[in-house]
Amino acid sequence: MYLNKSTIDIQTQLASYCRTGQEQEIEKVSQERVKHYRRLVFSNVKNTLETAYPITLEWLSDDEWLKLVNDFFEMHDAQSPKIWELPKEFMEFVTQNKYAATFNKPALNNLLLVEWVEIEVHTMMDKEWPAVEARGEVLLLTPEYQLLHLDYPVHIFNGDDAQDKKGDWFIYIFRNRETDGVQFLNISALHVFVLEKLYETPLTLDDLLPIISAVFGLNDMKTLQNHLKTFFSDLRKKGALLSKIA
Repeated sequence: MYLNKSTIDIQTQLASYCRTGQEQEIEKVSQERVKHYRRLVFSNVKNTLETAYPITLEWLSDDEWLKLVNDFFEMHDAQSPKIWELPKEFMEFVTQNKYAATFNKPALNNLLLVEWVEIEVHTMMDKEWPAVEARGEVLLLTPEYQLLHLDYPVHIFNGDDAQDKKGDWFIYIFRNRETDGVQFLNISALHVFVLEKLYETPLTLDDLLPIISAVFGLNDMKTLQNHLKTFFSDLRKKGALLSKIA
């Protein structure tokens, strides 16, 4: 169904007012009532963002948070019609416009990313378990996951404390198929390599050992084996790992 030009103009003007709050004459729209449109729309967007980013909301001052929300509301052209996807665009908007530097909070981008990825992993469609080609006790990982490389350990410390610990931090975020809960696991570069290998092709522990030994120059196979057994035991307890006999 096509709209005529006058209707499109009215909708455009109304949308502009809702975003900026700058009063203007809009044909067939009551000036008294139109204020409520902006309040309701802004409130919906603000509530959606606060639900998505509770830790960021707690960390920032009230003025800093309102600055981000107001600027996003007024300046950003939303690409998705789904309000639950707005937090991703908010994260991108804050990062691209360098608010972390403006607020002198360098960990801000990392914190927003972690909070958004938690939503992304929780809401992503279920994926099929991969086919198994190896023989023996094959290590299968839950397919709903993301691996992140962060500059600040915002998944361990609050924003202010995390900013004093800049470095290379790795985090494994996955969804437990049984509980539907999303979990975070702080991991090392070696663990990242192991997880990436298993996501490429499910393998047995015996398959993994010579690969890891060659890449990382680790010759004490017994120590490496015990370390990986502990790591996989932790993954299994948290619901990230399923062993399958093939």
